[in-house]
Amino acid sequence: MSAQTDVLFLTSGTYPYYAGGVSTWANSLLTSLPEYDFHVISVVSNPHVEEAYKIPRNVKGFQMLPIWGVSRPEEYYNTPMRKILKNVYSARTRNMEGFLGSFEKLLRSIISGGERNNLLAESITELYEHLQNHDYRTLVRTERFWNLFTSIIESYKEFEELSLFEAIEICRTIVRELEVLTVDVPKTRLVHSSIASSVGFLAVVAKLRDKTPFILTEHGIYYRERVLDIAGRFPKRQKSFWIRFERSIAKLNYEYADLIAPVSKFNARWEGYLGADKGKIEVIYNGVDTDRFKPMAVDRLTSSPVITTVTRIDRLKGVLDLISAMATVREKVPNAKCLIFGSGSDETYLQDCLKARHSLGLSDSVEFMGFTTETPRAFNSGDVVALPSVSEGFPYALIEGMACEKASVATDVGGVGEALGDSGILVPPRDSTRLGEALSLLLTDTLHSRKLGLAARDRILSEYTVSKFAEAYRRVYQRWMDQQ
Repeated sequence: MSAQTDVLFLTSGTYPYYAGGVSTWANSLLTSLPEYDFHVISVVSNPHVEEAYKIPRNVKGFQMLPIWGVSRPEEYYNTPMRKILKNVYSARTRNMEGFLGSFEKLLRSIISGGERNNLLAESITELYEHLQNHDYRTLVRTERFWNLFTSIIESYKEFEELSLFEAIEICRTIVRELEVLTVDVPKTRLVHSSIASSVGFLAVVAKLRDKTPFILTEHGIYYRERVLDIAGRFPKRQKSFWIRFERSIAKLNYEYADLIAPVSKFNARWEGYLGADKGKIEVIYNGVDTDRFKPMAVDRLTSSPVITTVTRIDRLKGVLDLISAMATVREKVPNAKCLIFGSGSDETYLQDCLKARHSLGLSDSVEFMGFTTETPRAFNSGDVVALPSVSEGFPYALIEGMACEKASVATDVGGVGEALGDSGILVPPRDSTRLGEALSLLLTDTLHSRKLGLAARDRILSEYTVSKFAEAYRRVYQRWMDQQ
């Protein structure tokens, strides 16, 4: 289109390195809009990742930003050594007052829990500009920085009981989150972020610096999922800080986004609850490539009745609940099998799943198939699809199975009910008995299962095709580019 890149596209922990729903969405978006040029910035937990998706030709710029596992992220920026050394020299020899003042403003804004977003946005932009000519790692490793951090934390009564170890962990994590401000933010016609996380800081910089329109798409509600994680990970003394931290970041994204495009009405309600202006929320549902995801004959692994799920082995995906549900299924369908396609980075949770399978005597009934690139074949290798998640947005793991004409049993979370309509069975989350009973029903009543499967594909063809999805974003992009 124009000489200037059209869209700065922001991702975190997903595309193009990790398979999953958000990455599928991102890949569909970029490949379905070939008339737009993209510059992608992808935040990853560590640099030791491989591309799970082929980057399309309309991606004219790409930057991986590893937060952990590197001594300095510039290793992956192609920054000239001379500039790095110059910035290190500037950080060591020039006055730190500007940097420290902006950091104090940022930290106090975060501790407010989202009540001072104008100051948070201001401080983010100030820090970004400062780091253009000063080395970040040098600045945050000074005694003055640590003294400022501890003095701010100690000034709040609710944090005075934090241990030294906890304070260090909080400081270290904040420092890592702010690494995003060391990457160059190119001038584009539009910024589109796939998550309401700290990667959105770059969208705020672009908006305040260049008045660039900012579109935000949420899949799962970032703040809600972070709170679920915080509840199970941190001791009580830290929980209050991290909840405020995540709430501030999410609310900052909502406030500075020009358009919020959640993937479900469920997400829209949560965003409104968290303070997003309802007038700038527009639901855009995910879409399926129905030429790829369709009923097809495949070689089955067994002649037994089969339940399939395509998922990430993760606490939010409810795999343990599915394993427990299989104990109920086996009571009514003794030869039933469950094939779990997917991988995950939570080794502890995977081991919990394997132990549960063994303790329930299901080693011959539940099989972990690993990651697959042949997702249509995975869905077509079974009779019924299960989605046992604790939290979801508008899951591809459901709508792709529906497009394959499979009846589904899914937990009533996020936008799952919106996607499924009357073409499947909804059960409460974390209720393995109800999940098992519903799966048993569909395995034994094949006529009913077939009827639901036909209705499921009809629903996808009517409401959730990739062409409808692409056209919705095409209209949004053009509308905001025209207004710029």
